Amino acid sequence: MEILYQMDSIQELKHVDIQEGIQIRWLKMPDDYDLFCEHLKDQYPDRQFKIDDWLKWEEQGTPYCGLFKDGKMVARAAAEKYQSDKWETGDVRVLRSERGHGYAKQICSFVTKFTLENNKIATMRTEEHNAAMQKVILDLGFKKIGYIK
Repeated sequence: MEILYQMDSIQELKHVDIQEGIQIRWLKMPDDYDLFCEHLKDQYPDRQFKIDDWLKWEEQGTPYCGLFKDGKMVARAAAEKYQSDKWETGDVRVLRSERGHGYAKQICSFVTKFTLENNKIATMRTEEHNAAMQKVILDLGFKKIGYIK
């Protein structure tokens, strides 16, 4: 079961400092395709991705951003525009070797701020056993609104 969280205004978003040497930016097609595929290998080592997969996500209105450390993409997240008034910060992934440095909070803040600046309600969700992501979500200022089965 997943827990659903929501934030209605930019005033609710708690400030997150971006660490020195870190850059977060929206990924561009086709320039960032190879970086994105390299990042996906951490989660899906045996799967091959095609540029059509990314194009499909873009057509569905799901822009991705990357968090870069020393020029290497170590985290990603998407703004999933699933309703006209609600966008979700989703598909948040940090390379296993880079976890525990606050990168999830930094990239989630970036996407959540983008959502709220576009006058949408920001949502996030995570599995009820994922304590690390629940901490990130609550530290950003999200409020728990219920469960999804």
